[in-house]
Amino acid sequence: MDVNRVGLWGTSFSGGLVAYVAARDPRIKAIVSQVAYFGQPLAKYTPEALTRARSDATRRARGEIGYPPPAAREIGNLRGAPVRESFLRYAPIDDIHATRGCAMLIIDAEKEELFDTREHGELAFNRAAEPKKRVVIPGITHYGVYSVAREQSIGVAIEWMDLHLKRGMQTPAHQ
Repeated sequence: MDVNRVGLWGTSFSGGLVAYVAARDPRIKAIVSQVAYFGQPLAKYTPEALTRARSDATRRARGEIGYPPPAAREIGNLRGAPVRESFLRYAPIDDIHATRGCAMLIIDAEKEELFDTREHGELAFNRAAEPKKRVVIPGITHYGVYSVAREQSIGVAIEWMDLHLKRGMQTPAHQ
């Protein structure tokens, strides 16, 4: 095992998180960002959204409002309790330039319904340094990587990790 050749594989929200980590940790040599949400830069928020989020953060810190109950909102087919102000700090898309030295594989769903892949997977791919690869799995929605395209996405990811993490490593029989 080589602690300086680490691979990370994240899916959905954590697909962006692995890019965030790779931008900050030089030991990360390969990542797979599968149907990844890469956040939204502050510049894309409307002034009203920023004001409301900051107000909520201040009120929550003062104990004036609590946290939303679990499954308080439905966004498409997602159920959860998002804390708006937490998303103000989540923009791994802005960190892609700092992932140099890390091989990046992006796996997108052709029929992604939760966000626009042009602003996430495609944009991350365009910002990434080589080596990089983007695979769009035809005919599936976001959750298809966990069901109908599970074996395909796993196979592509393992192939990527093998290619970029095993390079130059000796097997125990050759040591």
